Amino acid sequence: MSRICGNLDEDVAAFRDRPLADTTYPHVFLDATYCKARAGPRVVS
Repeated sequence: MSRICGNLDEDVAAFRDRPLADTTYPHVFLDATYCKARAGPRVVS
């Protein structure tokens, strides 16, 4: 597994260090966290 991951290091570094200044990204990413809590005998979001 470490050899496989080691082979990916160059690709990951190129992706991580790519320039972003002249590129437009028309996507919006949203994230949400739902926490469950006990309300009396019920568990609700």
